[in-house]
Amino acid sequence: MNEKELIESRNEKVEAMENIVNLAKAENRVITDEEKVNFENLEKEVASIDNTIAINERVNKMDNHSVS
Repeated sequence: MNEKELIESRNEKVEAMENIVNLAKAENRVITDEEKVNFENLEKEVASIDNTIAINERVNKMDNHSVS
């Protein structure tokens, strides 16, 4: 995935996390066990994408400073 695709995927996952929370709020209830698992899985995926983006940025920074 390129950076744009990573960011789009990240944004979709964050939106899904927000939807889980907002649905429970709208229904005036606590998050179910299933929703909690889904939220936590999405959270892990977001963290993984964030790490990938950070690594790509570090590599790009190294490429810009490499000696020819």
